[in-house]
Formats: sequence, structure tokens, C-alpha cells
Amino acid sequence: MKLRLWDSNLKIRLAGEALFNLFYWMYFPFMVVYFSDALGNRMAGILMTIPPLIIMISNMAGGSLADQIGRRKVMLVGSLMRAIMFALFALTSSPWLSYLAFIGIGLGGGLYGPASDAMVADLVPEIDRRKVFATFITANNIGAVLGPAIGAFFFFHYRNELLWACAMVMLLFTMAIYFKVRESMPEKTKGMKNGNSMKSQWKSYRFIFRDKIFLLYLMGGIFSVIAIMQLDLYLAIYITEYVPAQTLFASDDSSLMLDSNQILGWVLGLNGLLFVLFVVPVTS
Repeated sequence: MKLRLWDSNLKIRLAGEALFNLFYWMYFPFMVVYFSDALGNRMAGILMTIPPLIIMISNMAGGSLADQIGRRKVMLVGSLMRAIMFALFALTSSPWLSYLAFIGIGLGGGLYGPASDAMVADLVPEIDRRKVFATFITANNIGAVLGPAIGAFFFFHYRNELLWACAMVMLLFTMAIYFKVRESMPEKTKGMKNGNSMKSQWKSYRFIFRDKIFLLYLMGGIFSVIAIMQLDLYLAIYITEYVPAQTLFASDDSSLMLDSNQILGWVLGLNGLLFVLFVVPVTS
């Protein structure tokens, strides 16, 4: 399915989500360094284990709400929440308020994601969904490649300006959703009552938990994510505290020196690039 044939809903979202993800990766990888400096390594490690749980719960709520009140409304709530939380983050000097804003950004993203995916499923024929989802994933991962390398400079030198830029991007994206994106929820879904929807959802969870093999698979996934998160948390601390400034490129006339924060950004950018390069052949 060629991009020019996409529904306008999808084109607007592709541009907005790709731009936001670029800004997101300009600040997110460095949050553990920020909280570590403000609250200490141990407290930062404890605090950074909470956002993934919040996102998981909000994902469940977002999926249910998207089927009850519509994809567009949930996307509006999620994107507006992120805009407000970025503004709060930029305004406050308290690390604890910054942490609450960080939690709020994750909560807004957790609500937005399932509604966004549901809208793609609503508007794209089943035969083309894999390509459309792959395009969204690729566009988002471009931000994971470029964002850390750029953010390594802006986050540590112009953090407030970066956060205000994130808030403005999310506000403009929210306005684009409000004025340009239409509801896509099928009519048969609109007739579903809230109580029945929630009851059906909890029945589905009980059915999943009775499947012992699938439950073990889920538990394995949860514990593997916890293990991987330790690398995400402490690699940033290790590089910024123990890796010295050094030359990345050198020639007879000039050289490019990186400090520890910039090295962290380049390492994360390389990691994102490897993901983008290998995710398509591996999934195929």
C-alpha cells in the first residue's frame, strides 16, 4: 500500500508521531542520569522501575477505552496529557515534580498507543496492515537513531528549551488530531456498553491466566524486560561516570571530541540504528 494512497488520518499521525519520537529520544535516555544526579543512584534505580508498570496498566486501560468511547477521543486525551506534562516538567525545578511529570508522560503515551494501533486496524485492509505498521515502526525508530545523539547536547545544555519544544510539538499534534483526524471506530463497536466491555475484558484476562503455557510465556517476557531494563538504567550511569572524554574522529586538520554524555548519546543512537537495520529481515 503506497503512502500516497493512505487515509489522511494515517498521514497526519505518521508525521506527528515520527516528529514526537525524535524529540522523545532526545530526552528519555538521559532521564536516569538526571534523577541520579538529583536523588542519588539507588533512588533513581527504584524510581525508574515504576514507569514501565504505569505504561502497562495504562495500555490496558487505553485499549478498553478506545473500544468504548472511540479511538480519536483517547488519542486526544493521551496527546494532551503529554503536552501538559512536558510543560510541567519544563516549569518545575523540583526533581519529585519532574518525576511525576515523567510518569504522566508515560501514562499519556500508554493511553495513546492502543487507540493509535486500533485506528490503523480500522482504516487499513488486513492484507496491507503489516506494511503500514512496519512504516510506523520504522519512522518511529528513526527518532531512536537520531534522537540520542542530538539530545546528548541539548538535554544537558538546553534542557528546559528541549522540554518546551516537546510540549509545543505535542500541543500542535493534539490540535491536528482535534481538527483533522476523524473517528474511525466501526459502528458495531460503538454499540458496545461500557459494563459489558469491561466484563468481557476481565473474562479474557481470566482465560489467559488459566493457560499455563501462555502464562509462563508472559512471565518470562516480564522478567526478561526487567533484566534488560537494568542495562538501560545503569549503562547510562556507567558511561557518564566512568568513560572519559575521547576522540571519535581525527584527521590532520581537525578532530571530533566527545564527552561522556555525548558518548552515551552516540552509543544509544548506534543501538537504535542496529535495530532499524535488522528488525525487518529478522521479522520477515
